[in-house]
Amino acid sequence: MGLIVHDVKPDSKLWAQYLRHNYPYMLENWPSKVINISEDVFCQTLDQKLKERYTSGRRGYFIYTNEDNEFVGFSNVYIRDHNVLDISEFYVAPKCRRHGYGAHIVRHVLDWGNEHGAEGISFEVDKDIPTANAFWETFGFTLDDSGTRNLYSCDMGNIATLRLRG
Repeated sequence: MGLIVHDVKPDSKLWAQYLRHNYPYMLENWPSKVINISEDVFCQTLDQKLKERYTSGRRGYFIYTNEDNEFVGFSNVYIRDHNVLDISEFYVAPKCRRHGYGAHIVRHVLDWGNEHGAEGISFEVDKDIPTANAFWETFGFTLDDSGTRNLYSCDMGNIATLRLRG
């Protein structure tokens, strides 16, 4: 299985495609936030937000495809305070789930974090998205479920202890 990583920048020809892939992701996970918004309006709003975030630096937007150039997923990652890698968005298309693509994308995200000086990784997942939580729990990230969202974390020095299959 081959995973092709496309580094997407606001001025790249893949930018519009990246924005469009966010809409079904939102519909699947937070439908009440987008159900009354057209895809075009959603993408225009997201375009402005993501461009602002991109200019702040240390952020990566990625589209992943398979060897047949079919969409597999996307991610939105950044390095925040104290050199911590944060996964803002992580999505694997439904037809690509349970085929090992997610693990390959996690590896890519961790490699990107290492390349950009991350000393740890920390990200939140809504508690009411069981498939996402089950996915992240399989890797062995430290879980803190004491808040309103589940917090997953790991020091970059301990990445080798994670169960990264694929």
